Amino acid sequence: MSVIERRAIGPMGSVLALLIGLTACNVGGASQGSPGSPVEPTNGASPAGPESAGPAACDLLTESEIKQHTGFEVDTKAAGKTLYTAANGCTWTLKSSVDNPTVVVIGVIDPGGKTMFDNLFGAAGNANRVTGLGDAAIQVNNQVIFVRGDTMVALMYSTFPLDQESGRKLAEAVLARLAAAG
Repeated sequence: MSVIERRAIGPMGSVLALLIGLTACNVGGASQGSPGSPVEPTNGASPAGPESAGPAACDLLTESEIKQHTGFEVDTKAAGKTLYTAANGCTWTLKSSVDNPTVVVIGVIDPGGKTMFDNLFGAAGNANRVTGLGDAAIQVNNQVIFVRGDTMVALMYSTFPLDQESGRKLAEAVLARLAAAG
């Protein structure tokens, strides 16, 4: 990433990019499980993995919810480690007409999500805070990160043009599923 790109997204965007660990060039150019791909496949399973006792990331959204909030149907879904995040991640690649891949990516940290959120974003100020989404939340561009109890969820909806509202709606659907599960 160039100095100009880092300045354009700012320090908070850089942290979020590392946390989500996914860029458009990583998604489209690599096959699932190859170096640079967003997840390491787990043969269709959606395990929380040994590093997470929380809910499986791929179980937090349905294909119909994704279509409802983005307008795109799901092309592929892959569970596994999201780069720079937890072992508990999921990437949905959507059927779209744009040149860059349109994806929804979720990474779940549980246990320890609240501590991680506080350490990463506690001193960030209120500029990116989102009210009414979990116990605490921030949104920067197409990325929403929130905490509910000790579970931190990082969600990215990557499309062109940028669509913050759909990202927030997807995060609300995830939060509703977490609340229903207890």
